[in-house]
Amino acid sequence: MTDKVIAGLLPGTTSRRHRSGNPGGVSGVPTEKASSAKVGQSPPPAPQRRVLDKRRTPAPSVRELGPLSVRDRPRYALARFDDRGRLANQPLLELLRWAPQERLDIRLHGSSLVLQRNPRGVFALSRRGLIQIPLTVRRWWSFETGDPVLLVAVPERAAMVIHSLVVLDKALPDPRQVVVASRPFEAEGAVPVAGPPRVHPDGPGNGAVGGRS
Repeated sequence: MTDKVIAGLLPGTTSRRHRSGNPGGVSGVPTEKASSAKVGQSPPPAPQRRVLDKRRTPAPSVRELGPLSVRDRPRYALARFDDRGRLANQPLLELLRWAPQERLDIRLHGSSLVLQRNPRGVFALSRRGLIQIPLTVRRWWSFETGDPVLLVAVPERAAMVIHSLVVLDKALPDPRQVVVASRPFEAEGAVPVAGPPRVHPDGPGNGAVGGRS
């Protein structure tokens, strides 16, 4: 009891005890708690560089790849009118997420038709999910049974565009000019092979046989 009172009255004793953490008031002597904290403290581990061995990395299975994105799926298809003026293409309907009896709007654009989902539309797919084109529209474009058309799905707009072959004829280059402007295909490093002898029809009239020039 007397020691505690004397230690409290001595100047600087409390400050040294606070600084050193030593209950005895002796500075420079670490306590058991401080010494154990210093001993248990370890430097942070150095970052390790990971190297991927591709030879031992298994390839993902088809199930792990997941479904294809919208841009990866085919958006074009050819279809033909049946005897009731209907068109069928299940992959494009699945891409558009159109169900049987889906309500649609039909609009015109030049020589093309535009079908777009509309819950209040006056047109609809059939119960089997077929695209029914009204008779008035088919007569307007002179569509007959078996006529081919180009279907283009537009998932971003929940729509489908139906092009007639007239649109393709205008968009594509003239096939006759393509044939005239074409050139023989020569593979790199290929050696030309001499063909069989041929008869020159414009020869001197004796049916002369000549080789390939």
